[in-house]
Amino acid sequence: MLLFVLGLVSLTNPSSVNNTQAYGILIGESIVFFVVIVIIIAAFILQTVIVKFAFKLARLIEANKSSFRQQI
Repeated sequence: MLLFVLGLVSLTNPSSVNNTQAYGILIGESIVFFVVIVIIIAAFILQTVIVKFAFKLARLIEANKSSFRQQI
């Protein structure tokens, strides 16, 4: 979360940087910001896939239970 805030601050306040050394820090922080965004998107996609498979597994378990009851 701290990296996200630092990246956001560096992108919203570029006019306060006056020397070339600070521009290197600005570029580094903006790269961190984009990496954090990519990680958040990947985590969201992974979470969606996990939920999808969890519901599919629940349906398979329920189908298995119902077929077991029919055999008895």
